[in-house]
Amino acid sequence: MFVRTRPVDRARVVVTKADADVIEEDWSIVTNADEPNFYYPTGMAPQVVSVRVDVTREDAGAIEHGSIATNAVEPDLYAQTSRQEVEEEREKLRLSVRAAGQQEPSDDEVKWSLLNKWSARQAAANEWGLYKRIELSKAAFLTRRCKFPDALRHYLHVCALDLNGATSKAFDTRSGELRPYILDQVTRIFRKLRLQREEIRELFRSCYAERALPLPVDECWAYLQNALWPSASSLREDVPVPGEPFLIYQVLALPCGMRTISRVRSLLPESPTEG
Repeated sequence: MFVRTRPVDRARVVVTKADADVIEEDWSIVTNADEPNFYYPTGMAPQVVSVRVDVTREDAGAIEHGSIATNAVEPDLYAQTSRQEVEEEREKLRLSVRAAGQQEPSDDEVKWSLLNKWSARQAAANEWGLYKRIELSKAAFLTRRCKFPDALRHYLHVCALDLNGATSKAFDTRSGELRPYILDQVTRIFRKLRLQREEIRELFRSCYAERALPLPVDECWAYLQNALWPSASSLREDVPVPGEPFLIYQVLALPCGMRTISRVRSLLPESPTEG
């Protein structure tokens, strides 16, 4: 038997080896998502999900928590709000939950409401770059709270926006890309949920339908599935990633052309497809 800390409720539990493996898998997903920064000037502290804080040294040694090559930049969300906006949002939620006979809104409920408000605001203003950043923060927010199915939907939505070159007030498909950090998170979560390729495809199509995007959905899916399930010829086994033996170079065909990214080797299929 094993003793582990569950990320969903921070409870210390005695579990079997199989259950311990599931908990460690959950931690590998959670600790690879950055908590959106609401602290300054709102005063709302982040939900702390840290290997050093929330698990024991024994747990930490079993958790995959390596350095992952990524182009993703987490937005400083505090720059988008003020304490006044936060308190106004809290009061609006307070009136809503009281009318329903519930308790006071939690900080997390206020944060999620603000994230939804900001993403709707940026979409209405056609600020697709900022919209994409907030959608990524929503994915991270949900991941940190172990809401993996919802997080996966937002990560896939960000992939669709990336492939369509969502920047500033326009879409530039010539700059369409896929970021390794997001691909790795998508892989971790669909493995955790034991989803098949067709299920992910349908989820991607439903995310794609939320916005009118320039590239056809089938074309975008072709780019994404080739990244998630690469061919053997797209993996550069002959060129090591300096100082990172657990990473491997992957060559992607993208709307912007051929690009080489680094991926976590263990998150790629054990038997890549030919071609």
